[in-house]
Amino acid sequence: MTTMNALFSELADHHEAIARSLRAHVAAMPMHSDEHTDTAFPGRVVAAARHIHPAVGSRQIEALRHIADAHPNGITTGPVAKKMSYDQPNLYLTLQALMRPQFNLVRKDDSVSPHRYYLTDQLVDAAGGA
Repeated sequence: MTTMNALFSELADHHEAIARSLRAHVAAMPMHSDEHTDTAFPGRVVAAARHIHPAVGSRQIEALRHIADAHPNGITTGPVAKKMSYDQPNLYLTLQALMRPQFNLVRKDDSVSPHRYYLTDQLVDAAGGA
């Protein structure tokens, strides 16, 4: 059993090394032409988000675009879910991922109901402000 544990542990280490390498390659790749020419604030937010964390997924990027469109006023989940044709439970999971410390791209205002979501200052600064 110990041999199997060691084998799985080594396999996991190799998998993590490959994932880090792939993320580094993705980060070094030129941006897609539509993002490269998109100098509007939402486009800059997307580029900055990908620079901060190359593993940002397509649904997360889509949510960020809608939050950036609402900047600086923030937005609730209802309009974002409708624009994305995405159900709210999945949107909550998407937003929670963007709020995790390793991403730190979105913040939630719990003091209002319904909650509002905003871009973090870090992301706004990285995108050149709005």
